[in-house]
Amino acid sequence: MSLEVGQYGWYWGPHPETGNRTGFRRSTSIAKRIDNGDLKQWYGGCVAKGIAQRSDLAALAVNADGGELRETVEMAADVGGANEGRIKGSALHLAVELKARGKDPVVTDLIAPQAAAFRRRMTEMDWTFERVEYQVVNVDLDLPVAGRVDGMLSAGFPFDLKTSKSVTPYTILAWEVQIAIYARARWRWDDWEDQWVPHECDQRWGVAAHVPFHTGDRPPFCDFYMLDLERGWRYAKIAAALEATIGADTKAIRQDMKAWAVNRDQAELGEAA
Repeated sequence: MSLEVGQYGWYWGPHPETGNRTGFRRSTSIAKRIDNGDLKQWYGGCVAKGIAQRSDLAALAVNADGGELRETVEMAADVGGANEGRIKGSALHLAVELKARGKDPVVTDLIAPQAAAFRRRMTEMDWTFERVEYQVVNVDLDLPVAGRVDGMLSAGFPFDLKTSKSVTPYTILAWEVQIAIYARARWRWDDWEDQWVPHECDQRWGVAAHVPFHTGDRPPFCDFYMLDLERGWRYAKIAAALEATIGADTKAIRQDMKAWAVNRDQAELGEAA
């Protein structure tokens, strides 16, 4: 069986070297340790738009707490357009994957301009896909990490399709971290063999195709970015070490909090007596 999404949003499945069921952090979560928060700011903007457009959501948010508040935030983000971009991005990813597999996907007007821009740039670069949409695991960091690679190009470069609205230096660095983790992953899941097999690709350079849906006055376009995976790997090791340290320390803090609560309760019982 391939990896499945489970508790904590981690990937879960057999470790390629031990066979034991293992929880793998997402490569995108590691990469976000490097990002400067542009995605969170954008999501917060969608929430604000949603609340501004729906007075009932504003009334609900004022009194909501815990799970109700999270649901209200998700509804507001949906109204504000957060999921619209996600749905379009997923549709474009699927169309690219099917085309790479030799199939003829139905491309609706929703994504047709972006799909055409991507195909033009691929033709200009004379690139094709050697492999598309496969899972890899990297067990050479401070914690096991997994991810789903959009593809590997015929030139050997690991590839990822991005539909974010804008690109900043922090965005590029986060992409480099994510793709470097893929490139250095020694194992990929083979659907035909139903097991982990050795994974090889270019570890020096990767490619990100930026195909945004919001282009302002500019016609739909696709820009290719060559990603420095040596730099990405340096930061991947830092980010993974930080993630592992935070995980260990928060676990210890939870134990301390339980002890504090017990001691407090015992003290209160003593005072009552």
